[in-house]
Amino acid sequence: MIALLHKVPCILHCENRVGIKLLTMVLLEGFSNALEGLLFSHIHSQSQRIESFAQKIQKIFNNEILGDIDGPAQWSIPMNDEGTNIGIICLDNNRIHKVLNAFELLIEVSIIDGPRKLKWHYCIPHYHDGFEILRQKKEYSDEEIKEYQRHKDSWFQVWIELHGLSGCTNYTHMLSSGHLSDYMHKW
Repeated sequence: MIALLHKVPCILHCENRVGIKLLTMVLLEGFSNALEGLLFSHIHSQSQRIESFAQKIQKIFNNEILGDIDGPAQWSIPMNDEGTNIGIICLDNNRIHKVLNAFELLIEVSIIDGPRKLKWHYCIPHYHDGFEILRQKKEYSDEEIKEYQRHKDSWFQVWIELHGLSGCTNYTHMLSSGHLSDYMHKW
């Protein structure tokens, strides 16, 4: 256990991997809603609904998150081989920051169910606020560490309600279990 206490995890990598997980989960839910006809219900073809959803996400990414109308980005949503669902997302930490800062846009176009949407809107700011504390460039006070863990607990409790085990990774465990708080106290 003592050796583990000296192996401080990289918060940059943690934030990137969990950010990609959050993005993947909201897009998976959006694709599922498009597939079921809950999104773009006026379009009868499943493949055209999926394509419409993908185009809407790309427009948000390119014109609002990673770029703007005057200087759009050129990001394309990764699709699986069949073109029916999202593929593997790879984004650097700078881009994940931009995504998380505008995550409400993705929630609005991906989530249809009102109570689920409210849960998403509740938990994502807690996730974001916790990382704001974690990324600071000065010593943590005991109060900041408690505040950090309060945000992560608030995020994770709702995150589990939304996604269960499919939303969990080693990094979400580190955030929610208090492991990073232990490192913050120690180091």
